[in-house]
Amino acid sequence: MGACSEGCIGKQVGRWMEEMVKEMVKEMDEGDG
Repeated sequence: MGACSEGCIGKQVGRWMEEMVKEMVKEMDEGDG
């Protein structure tokens, strides 16, 4: 992680956030059903 540039870290965090949002939406959809 330390060798990564800030831009690289930003991309990783963005992807991680997208995955978390997808999981949250999936859980909410299942909860409503």
